[in-house]
Amino acid sequence: PPPLSHSQNKLVSERLRFAAFENFRTNGQYHIEANEFHHREGKLEGDVLHFKQGHYSGGHLIFGPYRDLPIGTYTVMFDLSVTSTDLKSVVVDVASQKHGELDYIKTPLAKLSTNQPTLKFRCDDANDMFEFRVKFENDFTGEISFRGVILSQV
Repeated sequence: PPPLSHSQNKLVSERLRFAAFENFRTNGQYHIEANEFHHREGKLEGDVLHFKQGHYSGGHLIFGPYRDLPIGTYTVMFDLSVTSTDLKSVVVDVASQKHGELDYIKTPLAKLSTNQPTLKFRCDDANDMFEFRVKFENDFTGEISFRGVILSQV
């Protein structure tokens, strides 16, 4: 077969680059597993990032992985559970390399058992990279289980 033109090469590389997101076209979802995230003090147990009962300092405890996305609008749901007697809420956010924090939500721990925190954001630049983070505003004692995030295109 004849060699591909520059524009054909670009289309093929874009298609391969975003192949994992093909199911978005049929209202699919993309699961980013817990093992792909960076963390402070957690331990991977099967497909769950677990933070055993203990004392943790405030800040971003779970973060990453930077992902490029096809242009579009997305929702991201954090699959997370937290048990603590001295913590009232957890903050989740989505950030991009080019624009910093795009959106966040502070969720009371009591609501985590019935509603997983979900954010909506937009990718306007296919060359930007996005990460998903779990933050605690204060030091606390507790236990955390994180199973990753689920991305959906709106």
